[in-house]
Amino acid sequence: MGWKDWSYWLKGGIIGLILFFLVLIIVSLKLNSDFAFIVYFLLWMPLLFLEDSALFFYQIEGYPQPTILGIVCIGIVYFLVGSLLGWIVGKVKSRNQ
Repeated sequence: MGWKDWSYWLKGGIIGLILFFLVLIIVSLKLNSDFAFIVYFLLWMPLLFLEDSALFFYQIEGYPQPTILGIVCIGIVYFLVGSLLGWIVGKVKSRNQ
């Protein structure tokens, strides 16, 4: 079962996870620039709105660092958003045929 046989929601979820890992690699390089800060903020923004963010972050030198649970949760969020977008693309493409 190759990539072409997968459903659109699964393709979207996989693309979302790939995007997540690329952003995670960029953030882990610890670049000191405005671009790195923006990418860092966009990566962890969904967890910042949770009430008990102590489960997902700990402080090092005054900067919040993600825990393993935080990384897994954000990976799931990226997969779900990618799956939702893939599902929408699949609905639009099936309507056009």
